[in-house]
Amino acid sequence: SLQIDIENGSSATVDLASLVDDADADPTNELQTLSQSGTDVTLSDGGGTISVADNDNDSSNEIQDLGSVLTEGNDAGGAAIANLADPTAAQDAATKAYVDAVADDDVTGAALDGSNVLTISEGT
Repeated sequence: SLQIDIENGSSATVDLASLVDDADADPTNELQTLSQSGTDVTLSDGGGTISVADNDNDSSNEIQDLGSVLTEGNDAGGAAIANLADPTAAQDAATKAYVDAVADDDVTGAALDGSNVLTISEGT
């Protein structure tokens, strides 16, 4: 029960028992703590333990860059690389759209003379 003191000397008592739905009425087990040890996460007071292992238990491979991935192999398995920026350095990758836009496709002819000199004709 709760006693409420009201100004000017009055008081009221309120029975709160009906508001509590706690099977054991033990306030010491209401708060629990999560803890982690390695790959195990445990809930205190007998709440149980689960493993959050990623099947290899090797923390050194969780964050990878493209160089690290390519040392394992360069087969994309048919996956596409999307949203690639236009190249700015000589060794940057380029998209098909970028290459198509800058390609010099106005060659109009080629001829190889008797002394093995190749002449390429270019239009505008």
